[in-house]
Amino acid sequence: MNSAPVVSVRLMVYNHGSYLKQAIDGILLQEVNFPVEIVIGDDFSSDESLAIAAAYQNHGNFHFKILDRPKGGSYQIARQKRGRIYNFINILENCCGKYIALLDGDDYWCDPSKLQRQVDFLERNEDFQLCGHDVEVVHEGIKKVRDVFYNVPTQGDFDFDFEDEFKDHFVATASVLFRNNTESLDLSNFLDGLHVGDIPLLLYLLAHGKGHYFSAKMAIKRRNKAGITQNPEHNKNKLQGSYEIWKRVLKIAPKVHQSMIQIRLAEYARVLAKLEAKRLNFAQSLVLIYQAYKHNPLWFKVNVKKNS
Repeated sequence: MNSAPVVSVRLMVYNHGSYLKQAIDGILLQEVNFPVEIVIGDDFSSDESLAIAAAYQNHGNFHFKILDRPKGGSYQIARQKRGRIYNFINILENCCGKYIALLDGDDYWCDPSKLQRQVDFLERNEDFQLCGHDVEVVHEGIKKVRDVFYNVPTQGDFDFDFEDEFKDHFVATASVLFRNNTESLDLSNFLDGLHVGDIPLLLYLLAHGKGHYFSAKMAIKRRNKAGITQNPEHNKNKLQGSYEIWKRVLKIAPKVHQSMIQIRLAEYARVLAKLEAKRLNFAQSLVLIYQAYKHNPLWFKVNVKKNS
């Protein structure tokens, strides 16, 4: 690839050996009139993921960039210090394209026009930060809990904003293409330390511009046992992680939306306070109750009055 990439595909991989070939083939299926780099970040998989990726060769508009991450090297040292979110951040930092498309190694694209349609839209609409699309959700080895996994705010193609995504996450990671202005937006610092990156990334981008949604199903999103656990400690950590995300989002949210974020923060703080009380951590429970009060004092006033 002699010219600079127009799109960087951020392909995040960890033990995706059973799925990775389908993910990469879905990228190579894309019919585009611009150069694409496929930036692969493997987070020390214990299966054959890295070997599968290394077997592919550059051809046509597609160039492979497999990030070099030797054991004991700078990436592993930073990864141990900053947590698994660093894989997400580090791949983004190595993307050179004008736009970045997100894909995890166990999902895949099924429509060859996906990238071209999204790039064409953002080229025509400079006030938009990102675009996404509908996906087909496939359940593997787990019960299907509902017919529609992502609840979109309206039908057909539509524009959306920060509030739409905050109220009900509906933009699947595998569908996202966004402008690569991560340095000017200081995205790495915003994501650093969080337990997941996709929803915070979307909200950060939408705090700086609009999004567009295509109703066409252009990707497959897998749900399987690997992403589900009933371990109480894990679930508590997940709640704590979400609480930290909403505190971070509050700092960058448009003022008009900050009150609804405070209400959500109060809800998380109250749930965490109950969990700490059940564990007999009463001091931490009181701290969280106080934080909940600071986030949303009206809730306490209404409920104290109701119960008095």
